[in-house]
Amino acid sequence: MKKKLTFLGIETSCDETAASVVQENEDGTAAEDSLVGTWNFVATEYDTTCTGDGEVFFEGTMVFDDENVTITMELGFDSFCSDVDGSLVDDTTCNSYYGNLTLSMLHEMCLEEGMTATDDGCAESLTNTYTLNESLYINNVENGYSAAECELEEGGIYSESDSSCTYTDTVDITIDGSTATWNEIYIDEDYPEDSYCDVFVLTKQ
Repeated sequence: MKKKLTFLGIETSCDETAASVVQENEDGTAAEDSLVGTWNFVATEYDTTCTGDGEVFFEGTMVFDDENVTITMELGFDSFCSDVDGSLVDDTTCNSYYGNLTLSMLHEMCLEEGMTATDDGCAESLTNTYTLNESLYINNVENGYSAAECELEEGGIYSESDSSCTYTDTVDITIDGSTATWNEIYIDEDYPEDSYCDVFVLTKQ
Protein backbone atom coordinates (compact mmCIF):
# COMPACT_ATOMS: atom_id res chain seq x y z
CA MET A 1 0.00 0.00 0.00
CA LYS A 2 1.46 3.35 -1.07
CA LYS A 3 1.92 5.84 1.75
CA LYS A 4 0.55 9.35 1.27
CA LEU A 5 3.28 11.96 1.42
CA THR A 6 3.03 14.97 3.71
CA PHE A 7 4.86 18.14 2.69
CA LEU A 8 6.04 20.84 5.07
CA GLY A 9 6.69 24.20 3.42
CA ILE A 10 8.51 26.94 5.31
CA GLU A 11 8.94 30.53 4.12
CA THR A 12 11.05 33.07 5.98
CA SER A 13 12.00 36.72 5.60
CA CYS A 14 13.88 39.15 7.79
CA ASP A 15 10.95 39.55 10.20
CA GLU A 16 8.39 36.84 9.39
CA THR A 17 8.18 33.06 9.25
CA ALA A 18 5.26 31.01 7.93
CA ALA A 19 4.68 27.31 7.44
CA SER A 20 2.16 25.23 5.54
CA VAL A 21 1.42 21.49 5.65
CA VAL A 22 -0.13 19.72 2.63
CA GLN A 23 -0.87 16.01 2.40
CA GLU A 24 -1.26 14.32 -0.97
CA ASN A 25 -4.19 12.14 -1.98
CA GLU A 26 -3.70 8.48 -2.85
CA ASP A 27 -3.54 9.40 -6.55
CA GLY A 28 -0.67 11.82 -5.90
CA THR A 29 -2.70 15.03 -6.19
CA ALA A 30 -2.92 17.66 -3.49
CA ALA A 31 -5.34 17.02 -0.65
CA GLU A 32 -8.74 18.66 -0.80
CA ASP A 33 -7.87 21.25 1.84
CA SER A 34 -5.16 22.74 -0.37
CA LEU A 35 -5.91 26.12 -1.92
CA VAL A 36 -4.03 25.29 -5.12
CA GLY A 37 -6.47 25.35 -8.02
CA THR A 38 -9.19 27.54 -9.51
CA TRP A 39 -12.05 28.82 -7.35
CA ASN A 40 -15.19 30.78 -8.15
CA PHE A 41 -16.00 33.33 -5.46
CA VAL A 42 -18.92 35.51 -4.38
CA ALA A 43 -18.36 38.47 -2.04
CA THR A 44 -21.43 39.63 -0.09
CA GLU A 45 -21.76 42.61 2.26
CA TYR A 46 -23.77 42.24 5.49
CA ASP A 47 -24.08 44.16 8.73
CA THR A 48 -21.52 43.36 11.42
CA THR A 49 -23.29 40.09 12.31
CA CYS A 50 -22.13 38.75 8.90
CA THR A 51 -25.60 37.23 8.41
CA GLY A 52 -29.08 38.23 7.24
CA ASP A 53 -29.96 40.09 4.06
CA GLY A 54 -26.71 40.77 2.26
CA GLU A 55 -25.78 42.41 -1.02
CA VAL A 56 -23.39 40.83 -3.51
CA PHE A 57 -20.78 43.41 -4.51
CA PHE A 58 -18.22 41.31 -6.39
CA GLU A 59 -17.99 37.93 -8.11
CA GLY A 60 -15.12 36.32 -9.95
CA THR A 61 -12.36 33.75 -9.75
CA MET A 62 -9.26 33.14 -7.65
CA VAL A 63 -6.49 30.98 -9.10
CA PHE A 64 -3.91 29.75 -6.58
CA ASP A 65 -0.59 28.14 -7.42
CA ASP A 66 2.12 27.36 -4.87
CA GLU A 67 3.12 31.02 -4.41
CA ASN A 68 0.71 33.37 -6.19
CA VAL A 69 -3.00 34.07 -6.35
CA THR A 70 -4.62 35.76 -9.35
CA ILE A 71 -7.92 37.37 -8.40
CA THR A 72 -10.28 38.35 -11.21
CA MET A 73 -13.12 40.53 -9.93
CA GLU A 74 -16.22 41.11 -12.02
CA LEU A 75 -18.72 43.94 -11.53
CA GLY A 76 -21.94 43.34 -13.44
CA PHE A 77 -24.20 46.19 -14.52
CA ASP A 78 -27.03 44.75 -12.41
CA SER A 79 -24.84 44.85 -9.28
CA PHE A 80 -23.75 48.40 -10.10
CA CYS A 81 -27.40 49.42 -10.43
CA SER A 82 -28.21 47.83 -7.08
CA ASP A 83 -25.26 49.63 -5.45
CA VAL A 84 -26.77 53.01 -6.38
CA ASP A 85 -30.24 51.89 -5.19
CA GLY A 86 -31.51 51.96 -8.75
CA SER A 87 -33.76 49.69 -10.79
CA LEU A 88 -32.93 48.10 -14.13
CA VAL A 89 -34.85 49.42 -17.12
CA ASP A 90 -33.08 46.96 -19.42
CA ASP A 91 -29.66 45.32 -19.72
CA THR A 92 -27.92 48.65 -20.39
CA THR A 93 -29.98 51.25 -18.48
CA CYS A 94 -30.47 51.82 -14.75
CA ASN A 95 -32.98 54.30 -13.36
CA SER A 96 -31.66 55.89 -10.17
CA TYR A 97 -31.77 58.99 -7.98
CA TYR A 98 -28.97 60.33 -10.18
CA GLY A 99 -31.04 59.88 -13.36
CA ASN A 100 -30.61 57.19 -15.98
CA LEU A 101 -27.22 55.50 -15.77
CA THR A 102 -26.03 53.42 -18.70
CA LEU A 103 -23.61 50.58 -19.28
CA SER A 104 -21.45 52.96 -21.32
CA MET A 105 -21.19 55.29 -18.30
CA LEU A 106 -20.11 52.35 -16.13
CA HIS A 107 -17.48 51.43 -18.72
CA GLU A 108 -16.08 54.97 -18.62
CA MET A 109 -15.85 54.92 -14.81
CA CYS A 110 -14.20 51.51 -14.80
CA LEU A 111 -11.61 52.48 -17.42
CA GLU A 112 -10.69 55.51 -15.29
CA GLU A 113 -10.03 53.09 -12.41
CA GLY A 114 -7.83 50.86 -14.55
CA MET A 115 -10.44 48.11 -14.97
CA THR A 116 -11.42 46.36 -18.20
CA ALA A 117 -14.82 46.83 -19.85
CA THR A 118 -16.83 43.63 -20.42
CA ASP A 119 -20.09 42.87 -22.19
CA ASP A 120 -22.12 43.27 -18.99
CA GLY A 121 -19.89 45.40 -16.77
CA CYS A 122 -16.23 45.54 -15.77
CA ALA A 123 -13.45 43.25 -14.63
CA GLU A 124 -10.06 43.59 -12.95
CA SER A 125 -7.30 41.03 -12.42
CA LEU A 126 -4.60 41.26 -9.76
CA THR A 127 -1.78 38.82 -9.05
CA ASN A 128 -0.25 38.77 -5.57
CA THR A 129 1.90 36.45 -3.52
CA TYR A 130 0.30 34.65 -0.60
CA THR A 131 1.10 32.41 2.34
CA LEU A 132 -1.27 29.93 3.96
CA ASN A 133 -0.57 29.09 7.57
CA GLU A 134 -3.38 28.98 10.12
CA SER A 135 -4.56 32.15 8.33
CA LEU A 136 -4.36 33.30 4.72
CA TYR A 137 -1.90 36.15 4.10
CA ILE A 138 -2.25 37.97 0.76
CA ASN A 139 0.48 40.49 -0.06
CA ASN A 140 -0.91 43.48 -1.99
CA VAL A 141 0.69 46.29 -3.98
CA GLU A 142 -1.83 48.97 -5.00
CA ASN A 143 -1.50 52.46 -6.46
CA GLY A 144 -3.40 55.64 -5.70
CA TYR A 145 -2.72 55.86 -1.97
CA SER A 146 -1.54 58.81 0.05
CA ALA A 147 1.16 58.15 2.63
CA ALA A 148 -1.34 58.60 5.46
CA GLU A 149 -3.90 56.24 3.92
CA CYS A 150 -1.26 53.58 3.34
CA GLU A 151 0.41 53.75 6.72
CA LEU A 152 -2.59 54.47 8.96
CA GLU A 153 -5.42 52.59 7.24
CA GLU A 154 -3.53 49.62 5.78
CA GLY A 155 -0.48 49.48 8.03
CA GLY A 156 1.54 49.31 4.83
CA ILE A 157 4.73 50.69 3.31
CA TYR A 158 4.28 53.73 1.05
CA SER A 159 6.33 54.46 -2.07
CA GLU A 160 6.49 58.09 -3.18
CA SER A 161 7.77 57.19 -6.66
CA ASP A 162 4.46 55.71 -7.82
CA SER A 163 2.08 56.43 -4.89
CA SER A 164 1.83 52.70 -4.23
CA CYS A 165 1.12 50.95 -0.96
CA THR A 166 2.47 47.51 -0.06
CA TYR A 167 0.45 45.79 2.65
CA THR A 168 -0.76 42.36 3.77
CA ASP A 169 -4.37 41.24 4.13
CA THR A 170 -4.75 38.62 6.85
CA VAL A 171 -7.95 36.56 6.95
CA ASP A 172 -9.03 33.56 9.00
CA ILE A 173 -9.97 31.15 6.24
CA THR A 174 -11.94 27.93 6.65
CA ILE A 175 -11.33 25.28 3.98
CA ASP A 176 -13.72 22.35 3.81
CA GLY A 177 -13.01 20.25 0.74
CA SER A 178 -14.19 22.19 -2.30
CA THR A 179 -15.54 25.14 -0.27
CA ALA A 180 -13.64 27.92 1.48
CA THR A 181 -14.96 30.93 3.40
CA TRP A 182 -13.73 33.96 5.27
CA ASN A 183 -15.22 37.11 6.81
CA GLU A 184 -13.78 40.63 6.92
CA ILE A 185 -15.40 42.96 9.47
CA TYR A 186 -14.90 46.73 9.16
CA ILE A 187 -15.72 48.88 12.19
CA ASP A 188 -16.18 52.63 11.73
CA GLU A 189 -15.60 54.14 15.17
CA ASP A 190 -16.81 57.58 14.10
CA TYR A 191 -19.96 56.33 12.36
CA PRO A 192 -20.81 52.89 13.80
CA GLU A 193 -23.86 52.62 11.54
CA ASP A 194 -21.48 52.47 8.56
CA SER A 195 -19.72 49.36 9.90
CA TYR A 196 -20.15 46.19 7.86
CA CYS A 197 -18.99 42.63 7.22
CA ASP A 198 -17.79 41.21 3.89
CA VAL A 199 -18.26 37.46 3.49
CA PHE A 200 -16.26 35.62 0.81
CA VAL A 201 -17.47 32.19 -0.31
CA LEU A 202 -15.20 30.20 -2.64
CA THR A 203 -16.18 27.09 -4.58
CA LYS A 204 -13.48 25.01 -6.26
CA GLN A 205 -13.95 24.31 -9.97
